[in-house]
Amino acid sequence: MKLIRLNTNLARVLCVLVAVVFALIGVMSVRAFFVRTLATRLDLSNPAAGEGVEWLVDAGDRDPSSHTVAAVYYEQTFEASDVGRSLEEYQKAAELSPNDYVLWLSLARARSRAGDADGADAAFRRARELAPNYADVQWAYGNFLVRQGRDQEGFPLIAQAAPANPQLAASGVSLMLQLNGGDAARAHELLGNSPVVNATLASTLVSLKKYDEALAAWREIPAELRGGKYGEASTAVLNAFVAQGRFRIAAEIVGDLTPADAAKPTVGHIMNGGFEEGVKLRRAGTFEWQIGDVAEPQVGLSESQKHGGKYGLAMTFTAFKPGSRDLSQIIAVEPGARYHLEVWYKNSVKAEARFKWNVLNASTQAVIASTDTLAPADWSLKTVSFQVPSDVDGIRIALGREGCTGPSCPASGTIIFDDIALVRE
Repeated sequence: MKLIRLNTNLARVLCVLVAVVFALIGVMSVRAFFVRTLATRLDLSNPAAGEGVEWLVDAGDRDPSSHTVAAVYYEQTFEASDVGRSLEEYQKAAELSPNDYVLWLSLARARSRAGDADGADAAFRRARELAPNYADVQWAYGNFLVRQGRDQEGFPLIAQAAPANPQLAASGVSLMLQLNGGDAARAHELLGNSPVVNATLASTLVSLKKYDEALAAWREIPAELRGGKYGEASTAVLNAFVAQGRFRIAAEIVGDLTPADAAKPTVGHIMNGGFEEGVKLRRAGTFEWQIGDVAEPQVGLSESQKHGGKYGLAMTFTAFKPGSRDLSQIIAVEPGARYHLEVWYKNSVKAEARFKWNVLNASTQAVIASTDTLAPADWSLKTVSFQVPSDVDGIRIALGREGCTGPSCPASGTIIFDDIALVRE
């Protein structure tokens, strides 16, 4: 082995050079860190932000983040002279980070706004090469292609993006309907027949008041997804048909969404007329018993007071707490058909008010028929026959209180109902 001794002066020089190199590296690292930090925190809405942007571009000329900030800033000034500068900064940012799909996407959009369709297409294609499966890239490029009149290329990309983001699906469907005159069949042709497309199409068509087309799209959603993942679309379609007074279709929709047969509404039949399935004091379904959300009278199931089965429904009035709580149900019926309503009741209420059951048009609330007064009695049957108007397919049966309903007209006692039925004649 041979020991090599360095000249003392040379060793000192080398040490100084090494220290200088490391110091420069440290300074550059700190500078780069400071540039990136300022780039992420600079408030571009501040009137003095322009000076900070210029400093960033000078200090971080090789840093894509500084050019990105500058591009955004000049884009927001809305000055004609800054449009070109913004585009240049987007271009520099993409060149400095050629594998960042976000920068290429930003450049593509900037070129598109500037009217450079070919340049935008090239940048979009580069972004897609870098991130072929990202929904935001698929949506942005697809939207661009559609705006260029290239529907056959653009809409399939939008369809690919839709499952990843419901908002993108909604935007894609709205764009398609806007460009194709609300043609739902064309939507399926261009966007496909996926559940997310059909759910979004159903909701959008409801907002456009194209109810039958909305129903057709909703029916394309797999049954197991209608009440869960796409429950919002189901609710929109259901509410639309209820609002339109098309109760037979609404009952069909509810039936499709309801797994238990006992809870499925049937045309011409009262649901849970014997109260064996219980009642809901809040959030009852469209065709379930509706009970008003007020304190009086008290409402509950009774095992001791019943006509048949296990339960009756008891309404108990307190003399000094007058009230008129709603009890009603909507039933889908056949237009023009004749029915009679049957109600078993037991009444021990003392009051000047008169109780009776009304049959109403479910849409207009116009009275179609009414029973006689429910006089105090042990278990008694009250019936009324009626014919449904030819333009009506939904009725509402409701307990009515007449004659004396104000605070000066108290009532006390209990009235019980059971085995309520609708029979077609």
